[in-house]
Amino acid sequence: MDNLDKKAYFDEYGYVVIPNLIDQNKIDNLLGKYKKFKKNNCFFYSQSHHNWNRTKECLDKYGNLTFSIENFTDLLYSFGFSKAGREILQSDEILYWLKILGNYDNFNMHGNMFFDRSTATADHLDTWYIDTNPRGSLIAIWIALEDIDGKGGAFVVYPRTHLKENSSEWLHLNHEEYLFWAKKLAETKQKKELFIKKGDAVFWHPSLLHGSTDFVSPKKTRKSITAHYFPNNYLRSDGRDSQKNRNLISYINDVKEQNLMSRSFGYSIKAQKRRREII
Repeated sequence: MDNLDKKAYFDEYGYVVIPNLIDQNKIDNLLGKYKKFKKNNCFFYSQSHHNWNRTKECLDKYGNLTFSIENFTDLLYSFGFSKAGREILQSDEILYWLKILGNYDNFNMHGNMFFDRSTATADHLDTWYIDTNPRGSLIAIWIALEDIDGKGGAFVVYPRTHLKENSSEWLHLNHEEYLFWAKKLAETKQKKELFIKKGDAVFWHPSLLHGSTDFVSPKKTRKSITAHYFPNNYLRSDGRDSQKNRNLISYINDVKEQNLMSRSFGYSIKAQKRRREII
């Protein structure tokens, strides 16, 4: 498929796979820095459990990290791990496709995660947690850092589920109710597991139902990274209670202030390590 075909596929199915997006050398550099990060028993914030941990406290018997790392590109003492992540997640290659798929000139990174093993994420729509205001312009990415064959878990999508406007069904649900709603929706839709190669990337829409499967073999990893991006002329939102009508001047001023603190493609990758007000 050419670029227009991939854009059309993304619009129709809610996701698209871009083969060989990330250079192998960048990935090998990231994985090498990650080994140092683990070996030095560094602190990280667990996206899985929402607390701070040291790496050696969270390894399985095979030496793999059992928790995902939230915003791993922001860590101060990471032995180059964070910088190597920024060099991938804020690369020209990713911005190129964000512009094509999102129809905007520039983007900021909302947040990111690093996975050593699969955490078997429950099926969900991102928009319940994070999105733009107005809703629907967030774009997410999942990048394989190794070949994904499903034995270590797979990324799962439910094609075309982004096409129906169903926010009225989940807007006022609490988290437990929302996950139950998403589970019931998944039971009525076609499920597709994505088996992709090292360096391949999946982009998806914030209203696409997706998740991940658990590992089949406990020895198998599913090394990968994810990130979410929003156009830099939009405000971030959680997709639920921040969808407010705003005065235009107020909105523009809030966007300007937000951009000063955001993970921007236009800001020096090296210098971002020192920005403590990143959102």
